[in-house]
Amino acid sequence: MTASIDGPDLEFSGVTKIFSGRAVVRRVSLTVQPGEFIAVLGPSGSGKSTLLKIAAGFEFPDEGCILLRGKDVTTEPPYRRNVNTVFQSYALFPHMSVADNVAYGLRRKKVPQTEIAHKVKEALALVGLHRFWDNSPTTLSGGEQQRVALARALVNRPAVLLLDEPLSALDLKIRRRMQIELKRIHQEVGTTFLFVTHDQEEALVMADRIVVMREGALEQVGTAREIYDAPVTPFVADFVGELNWLDANASSGAAILSDGAQIKLPEASQHRRGPVRIGFRPEKMRLAPIDAVIGPQDNGVRATITSVTFQGPITTVDLRLTDGMIVRCQSSATDTIELPEKGGTVLCLWQIGSTLVFDASPTEQT
Repeated sequence: MTASIDGPDLEFSGVTKIFSGRAVVRRVSLTVQPGEFIAVLGPSGSGKSTLLKIAAGFEFPDEGCILLRGKDVTTEPPYRRNVNTVFQSYALFPHMSVADNVAYGLRRKKVPQTEIAHKVKEALALVGLHRFWDNSPTTLSGGEQQRVALARALVNRPAVLLLDEPLSALDLKIRRRMQIELKRIHQEVGTTFLFVTHDQEEALVMADRIVVMREGALEQVGTAREIYDAPVTPFVADFVGELNWLDANASSGAAILSDGAQIKLPEASQHRRGPVRIGFRPEKMRLAPIDAVIGPQDNGVRATITSVTFQGPITTVDLRLTDGMIVRCQSSATDTIELPEKGGTVLCLWQIGSTLVFDASPTEQT
C-alpha cells in the first residue's frame, strides 16, 4: 500500500536548528525512501527528537529545507503536512471510546460517516484491537493504548508516520512484543516510518536503516548489520552494543599492548601506525584452556577470570589481562568451556576479522 511516487518520501537537506545560541541539529542531510523503516538513534541531547519535530512542523529549521514527496514543506505548519505523529504519552481522549479516538482525524477532515466506520474497523483490526471498539482508553493496558494511538495515526494514511519514542513508557516484555507488532504493521501497511529512540535494541530489531546521531549531527547511517559490525567511529561502536576496548600501539600489521602481547590487525588496518584503540564484541569472544593453540585467523590473549555470572541463555565472564585491562566474554550456555574458578587463567580468543581498529587521537575518543 506504499504510495506510487517517484523519489524519496522525506528529505532533510542541510537542516540546522539553533536554540539559545547552540546548534541542537547541525547540517543534517538525510533521504528516506518510500516504505522504509528508519530509526533515529542517539543518547539524550543528540538532537533526534528535534529532528522529528522539524519533520512534523512543530519546529522550523534555521537553515536548510524539508521536502515531503518532493514538495518543500520547510515553513508549512503541521496540519498542512501529510504526516502523523505517535507520541510517547499516547495523547488519547479519555472521554471518547477507542473507535472515536481513531475516528477523530477523519471527522476533522469531514470524511463521510460510512467511510469512517470502514476505515476505523480496518485500522483497529490492523493493530489487533477490533474487539475493543466501544471501550474507554482508560480500561486498556499501556501496550493497548499505544496501539490505539498507532491506529489513529495510520487511519489517515500519512505519507510518513513519525514515532517519538512511543515504546519507552512500556515495561520490558510489552515493549519487546510491541517491537514485533510495529515491524509487522509496517510491513502490512507499507507506510514510511521515521522512528526516534534511545534504545539500541529497538533500532536493531525493527529498522531497515539506522541513523546514529551525536551532538546534533549524523554520526553514521546504515543497516543494523553495518552499524553493529562495521561502525565508522568509536562512538557508534560503543553506543550500539557492548564493546571491549584495548589501548595499543600499531606497527607492522599488529597492535602491541603495554605488556608486549600482539593483536593481529585485519587486512584493512594493516597500514596503521602509532596509538590505536582495539575493539571487539563480548559475544565474538570464546574462552579456551591456557595451553590451547591460537589459530592463524584468531587473536588470543592470556587473562585471569575475575567473575562468572550465569544469566540463563548466556554466561558472562569478566577477565583481567596481564596488563591490567578488563574485558568481558559472553557465551551461550552450550558454548562455554568448563571454566576454572575465579582467579583461574584462560586464553581469550576472537577472530582477526571481527577486530575493530580506530585511531586513538583525542577527537576519536568516545
